[in-house]
Amino acid sequence: MNGESVSTKENAWQAGESAAGVLAPEAGMFASADAAGLGAATLAVLRRAAAQPGATAAAGVRYWTSLALAGPVATARWLGLDR
Repeated sequence: MNGESVSTKENAWQAGESAAGVLAPEAGMFASADAAGLGAATLAVLRRAAAQPGATAAAGVRYWTSLALAGPVATARWLGLDR
Protein backbone atom coordinates (compact mmCIF):
# COMPACT_ATOMS: atom_id res chain seq x y z
CA MET A 1 0.00 0.00 0.00
CA ASN A 2 2.87 2.37 0.74
CA GLY A 3 4.34 1.66 -2.69
CA GLU A 4 1.07 2.68 -4.34
CA SER A 5 1.03 5.98 -2.48
CA VAL A 6 4.53 6.89 -3.62
CA SER A 7 3.69 5.85 -7.17
CA THR A 8 0.55 8.00 -7.14
CA LYS A 9 2.49 10.98 -5.81
CA GLU A 10 5.17 10.51 -8.45
CA ASN A 11 2.55 10.30 -11.19
CA ALA A 12 0.87 13.45 -9.94
CA TRP A 13 4.22 15.25 -9.79
CA GLN A 14 5.04 14.16 -13.33
CA ALA A 15 1.65 15.34 -14.56
CA GLY A 16 2.23 18.72 -12.93
CA GLU A 17 5.67 19.05 -14.49
CA SER A 18 4.22 18.12 -17.86
CA ALA A 19 1.51 20.77 -17.58
CA ALA A 20 4.05 23.40 -16.52
CA GLY A 21 6.19 22.48 -19.52
CA VAL A 22 3.26 22.97 -21.86
CA LEU A 23 2.42 26.37 -20.36
CA ALA A 24 6.02 27.60 -20.15
CA PRO A 25 6.02 29.37 -23.56
CA GLU A 26 3.01 31.45 -22.48
CA ALA A 27 4.36 32.26 -19.01
CA GLY A 28 5.19 35.80 -20.13
CA MET A 29 1.56 36.46 -20.99
CA PHE A 30 0.47 35.59 -17.45
CA ALA A 31 3.20 37.75 -15.95
CA SER A 32 2.15 40.78 -18.02
CA ALA A 33 -1.41 40.74 -16.64
CA ASP A 34 -0.49 42.82 -13.62
CA ALA A 35 -2.53 45.03 -11.34
CA ALA A 36 -0.88 48.24 -12.59
CA GLY A 37 -2.43 47.79 -16.04
CA LEU A 38 -5.81 47.13 -14.52
CA GLY A 39 -5.52 50.23 -12.34
CA ALA A 40 -4.63 52.44 -15.30
CA ALA A 41 -7.55 51.10 -17.33
CA THR A 42 -9.95 51.62 -14.42
CA LEU A 43 -8.74 55.19 -13.95
CA ALA A 44 -9.23 55.91 -17.67
CA VAL A 45 -12.81 54.63 -17.52
CA LEU A 46 -13.56 56.71 -14.44
CA ARG A 47 -12.16 59.84 -16.14
CA ARG A 48 -14.38 59.27 -19.17
CA ALA A 49 -17.40 58.70 -16.95
CA ALA A 50 -16.68 61.91 -15.01
CA ALA A 51 -16.52 63.84 -18.29
CA GLN A 52 -20.11 62.81 -19.12
CA PRO A 53 -22.09 62.95 -15.87
CA GLY A 54 -25.51 62.87 -17.56
CA ALA A 55 -24.80 59.73 -19.54
CA THR A 56 -23.16 58.12 -16.53
CA ALA A 57 -26.19 58.87 -14.33
CA ALA A 58 -28.58 57.53 -16.97
CA ALA A 59 -26.55 54.33 -17.28
CA GLY A 60 -26.54 53.96 -13.49
CA VAL A 61 -30.30 54.36 -13.30
CA ARG A 62 -30.83 51.79 -16.07
CA TYR A 63 -28.48 49.35 -14.34
CA TRP A 64 -30.02 49.63 -10.88
CA THR A 65 -33.58 49.51 -12.31
CA SER A 66 -32.76 46.33 -14.23
CA LEU A 67 -31.10 44.84 -11.17
CA ALA A 68 -34.11 45.66 -8.99
CA LEU A 69 -36.48 44.04 -11.51
CA ALA A 70 -34.44 40.86 -11.96
CA GLY A 71 -35.92 39.11 -8.92
CA PRO A 72 -39.59 39.90 -9.59
CA VAL A 73 -39.30 39.06 -13.30
CA ALA A 74 -37.57 35.74 -12.55
CA THR A 75 -40.23 34.88 -9.99
CA ALA A 76 -43.03 35.73 -12.43
CA ARG A 77 -41.46 33.55 -15.12
CA TRP A 78 -40.96 30.70 -12.66
CA LEU A 79 -44.65 30.91 -11.72
CA GLY A 80 -45.67 31.08 -15.38
CA LEU A 81 -47.18 34.58 -15.10
CA ASP A 82 -45.15 36.14 -17.90
CA ARG A 83 -47.29 34.80 -20.77
